Amino acid sequence: MPHYSVEGVDIAVPVYHFSETHYLPDAIVSPAYRGTLFSLTGKVNGGAFKGFAAGECLFLGAAGAKRGSGDWEITFRFAASPKGGAGV
Repeated sequence: MPHYSVEGVDIAVPVYHFSETHYLPDAIVSPAYRGTLFSLTGKVNGGAFKGFAAGECLFLGAAGAKRGSGDWEITFRFAASPKGGAGV
C-alpha cells in the first residue's frame, strides 16, 4: 500500500504592488529627508493612505536621482494587502 504525506501548502496572498514617481525640488531632498525615507522602509501605514486602511500598505522603499534641472526624480514603491489574512 502506497504511503502518502503532505509536505506543505502554497497559500496565495493577494498583494497589489504599485509605485509612484514624483519630482521634488532639491531643497526638499535633504539628508534628513533621505534618512526619513530610509527609516520608513519596511513600515506599514498608520492611517488611511491612498485608499488603503491602516496597516494595509507596506512601504518598500524609494529610489531616485537628481536630474539635470536641479530637481529629483524619486520613485516610491509599495505593496498593499488586505488586513486580517496572511498579508503584509
